[in-house]
Amino acid sequence: MTPDLPEGIITRFRTLSLERLGRVEATWNSLIGGVQDHNALREVARDLHTLKGDSRMVGFDDVHVLSQKLEELFAVAGQLDYRVSDDLELVITMAIQFLGVLLRKKSGNAVSGIDLPGFVRQVDEVLRETRAVPTIAMPRTATIGKVRVPNVKVSMDRLSEPTRHRLAVAATNAYLEYLSARGTTSRTRLRGVWATLRDELSGMQSVPLEPVIDRHATTAQSLARELGKQVAVELELGAMRVESRVAEALDLAIVHLIRNALDHGIEPPPARVAAGKPAYGMIRIRAGEQLGMTVLEIEDDGAGIDLDAVRERAIERGLLRPERAATASDAELLDYIFHPGFTTRSMITEVSGRGVGMDAVKAALVRVGGNVSISTTKGHGSKVTLETPAPIRQIRAYQFLSPGGGVSLAVSARWTPVVEDGPARDALDPATAIQLAGSSRQTVLDLARPVRDLVLRLRWGFLEIALRAATEPVLVTADRICPTPDDYPLEVVAIDQQETILLRPEHLTSLVERTA
Repeated sequence: MTPDLPEGIITRFRTLSLERLGRVEATWNSLIGGVQDHNALREVARDLHTLKGDSRMVGFDDVHVLSQKLEELFAVAGQLDYRVSDDLELVITMAIQFLGVLLRKKSGNAVSGIDLPGFVRQVDEVLRETRAVPTIAMPRTATIGKVRVPNVKVSMDRLSEPTRHRLAVAATNAYLEYLSARGTTSRTRLRGVWATLRDELSGMQSVPLEPVIDRHATTAQSLARELGKQVAVELELGAMRVESRVAEALDLAIVHLIRNALDHGIEPPPARVAAGKPAYGMIRIRAGEQLGMTVLEIEDDGAGIDLDAVRERAIERGLLRPERAATASDAELLDYIFHPGFTTRSMITEVSGRGVGMDAVKAALVRVGGNVSISTTKGHGSKVTLETPAPIRQIRAYQFLSPGGGVSLAVSARWTPVVEDGPARDALDPATAIQLAGSSRQTVLDLARPVRDLVLRLRWGFLEIALRAATEPVLVTADRICPTPDDYPLEVVAIDQQETILLRPEHLTSLVERTA
């Protein structure tokens, strides 16, 4: 750093640079989620170019070097239409994280624990490997050691969540048009549009977990042979399904976890036999659901994690004070494994030692609302537990008929309904609010309930909304067949295979105001 610059200039450089880096990270997260915003990409190019130039002027040489590499990485990713390999995605993600660490460091202090020259060499290696491949849009790949296996492609599963929401809104609007249409031809055509969009959206909500994991089990055999080891991989996944964005995060995580288990955990056959173990190591991957979360456990019967080595490395990197190290718990020590650049290996190999594995696993899980934890027993192995949100397939709801009894409606069970005899001046006609024609009627409607003129006074926390209805509400379970965003006024669900419009009352009044 240039010593004679006023502290105010350095402070302003840090502040502006961190803002720029935040925009770069947000855009990168959108890109790997399948969303491309050309304006944002142009802004990223400007931000990186500015960061590179400003850092050189103020003497942040390490930031200058790394921002230049990040600029190169983005350029290569752009040539591939941002459909990048796991290796390229990983080094870009880590470069952004490292830049944040370097920008926050105190004046005159080195950052312990980050091998910047080593990381730059890794970036150059990934760039060299990527440029050696013809410049075409590459399928995403799963990598273990030197073996690359293309991911199983599920139709439309790379569409981003915002894009899926827009399709769901379009499908919902098609359903409303179908209900309001007159004439057999129009109704049949609109019914077909709705059904096509509904079926596509249903397939995009979740993907089978087994194909995502199974190919890594096969690849593990090849890596084990390269390492002079023997391993069997046992899968207990059942018919588990996950959201497509969660599947991508788990795909990345499994790559690193199997690689770590084979390189760090599973011992060579002679060492295993000497320890009274079978020559073959075992990696078990189990999946289940707990409290709305998909839980994936990756367990090996290897040597376990050397906590003393973790403690020493944490002290060496300045993450743990020596006087605190002696009393640090196993859980605290294991948490250091997730720090950027952390590794207990002194040498870099084809498989590990770069310190860009477990931190990437945690980043991928956190990005989709999940988490990761580790437990270990010396001499007996380790278990990594991945938790991600399970797909929300069903919700509890109150079902009732619209005024006149022509259309099935529902509201989430988080609302508490109180039934009153109608009419009421403050009661909103939900059919009018969502612009259903007065003659709208479902072709099949089998709800054997007496039709009356009622008011449902709905309460949720401090909110209270009155809706007109034709039947008393009944508590049911609804299947989410066309999920729209939480701030959209309605969604089409299925209740006992009957299509039903789920209302979000808190957004109905704003909808009425917009259409008034």
